[in-house]
Amino acid sequence: MMNGNKTIHLLGLFTFNEGTIHVPEELVDDEHPLQYEPFGHIDYVRSEEGQGAENPIKVIQSALLDNH
Repeated sequence: MMNGNKTIHLLGLFTFNEGTIHVPEELVDDEHPLQYEPFGHIDYVRSEEGQGAENPIKVIQSALLDNH
């Protein structure tokens, strides 16, 4: 537990990827199957599902699977 009046400075660094995020084909095989469908990062961040999600990957994958 922290006590006192010490000033703390925080910095957040955020990056965004325009386009589709996907796993390179050479990393997927029978031993290492694809676990996540490709998705658009910006579309996800702007969606209601992406706002404040505890596990963002699971949220977007659920949405993608529901739309197929």
